[in-house]
Amino acid sequence: MARLAGVVTCLLLAYALPAGYFLHVFYLRGVGDDSGWFAWLATHAHEWRVANPPLIGGYFVATHMSPVFLVTTALLAPLAALPVAVRFCLLLALWGPLLWLGVFLLAERLAFARRCALALLLTFNGIALAWLGFPHVEALIPALGLLAIALWLRARTAIGWGLAAAALLLALSVREDAGLHLAIAVMAMAWVRPGARVFALAGLCVLGAGLALWGQHQALPAGRALLGEVYLGHPPLAHLSAEGLAGRLLHWATRRQYILLPLLALLLCGLWLPPRDRRLLAGVAIALPWLGLALVAASTQAGDLVSYYGFPLVFMLCWPLLLARMDPRVPVMGVQAAMGALSLLAFVVVGVLPAAVVGGGGLHDRAPWRHVLPPAPDTIRRTEAALAGRTGWLFDYGTAALAFGALAPGQFRPGLDYGEAELAAAPGFVRFAPQLPALAPQMARMTRAFPACAPVEGTALLLCTRP
Repeated sequence: MARLAGVVTCLLLAYALPAGYFLHVFYLRGVGDDSGWFAWLATHAHEWRVANPPLIGGYFVATHMSPVFLVTTALLAPLAALPVAVRFCLLLALWGPLLWLGVFLLAERLAFARRCALALLLTFNGIALAWLGFPHVEALIPALGLLAIALWLRARTAIGWGLAAAALLLALSVREDAGLHLAIAVMAMAWVRPGARVFALAGLCVLGAGLALWGQHQALPAGRALLGEVYLGHPPLAHLSAEGLAGRLLHWATRRQYILLPLLALLLCGLWLPPRDRRLLAGVAIALPWLGLALVAASTQAGDLVSYYGFPLVFMLCWPLLLARMDPRVPVMGVQAAMGALSLLAFVVVGVLPAAVVGGGGLHDRAPWRHVLPPAPDTIRRTEAALAGRTGWLFDYGTAALAFGALAPGQFRPGLDYGEAELAAAPGFVRFAPQLPALAPQMARMTRAFPACAPVEGTALLLCTRP
């Protein structure tokens, strides 16, 4: 009973902290519009192409192949009385217990207390803390991926294989490239210890990614080439320069220590430091494809590994654990604990330093532990009521995220880039009182257009109109 209580406690902790954080930022600070987009998709998907809300139009398959939204819509249907954002927060917070459970199952040879502690350490690693600030479904890929690997390696019965298959299918359904990230990690495991089981898993991951990419192309043969838009640019790699590459590497070295320090630990322990096992270098190899793509990315957010963009590197961070699972004789669990601690501490140290000293690093929230308490239910109700029925009003990022499905085209524009005619025609502008410093010039323009701002009692909202 004591062990069961320990597992339940850890699972609840791994769920409660992300859930509280997501609710806090949705209702008290304001999130990016992407998060509201995902919240709507996660509750309104009724066909595999996944129709976008009216604000965007078209189909989400033009951006990503994500049939997982069909599953989440069905799962969340019994909670239809709750606001869309609340349902999404309760869903997305599952990445915490899923990741904890995957690590816990993979670390089966550790003593129980150490096993629980390591799972918590790797659940709240620096990469995961970085993606908290910009809630995206990509957080589910490493969580479901590691769980699928753990269940696949343990499966012996029909129930075991069924659970492994379910976790794998869910992981592959989150995004079209999920299978490729999983396959790279599994192929490294197969290199350590070849076997039919791991080869089959790697093959299924590649097959899943291939089918997703093929389905996306069939649905929209003339759709967006996201790889080109975000990473390669048009024409391919024409945006690259020696100065730009050096600047990006410097940004990583000074703002992404929570990624680079664990990577350096893998390199050193594979070459010089104990246990000097060259197989640790496979963890470096796991990271190189994504780091290489990010280095040359045309998008600044992708290239700087902002917030959720580092999610595939969780497989690198957990490589010693995967290596030990394939070969229990190798003493690498100390390396794994050190990597988890380095990742967590590097993120926390930068987060507690004054922003004027270290800057924000491009992250949406560099100190998420300050925002883990959820808002009161009355705050949620008042916020939703204040946003309802705002026909013709203009919205900022955070309020648009909460009202995404109800907005008509033109009520929200990225960068708050409203035309003068739109400003003149709108009866008002609704926004969160807290605002990102990066939006100061745009917010100053909106304040000039709508200078009379009144707070909504019991919320973090401001209703701004003309005098």
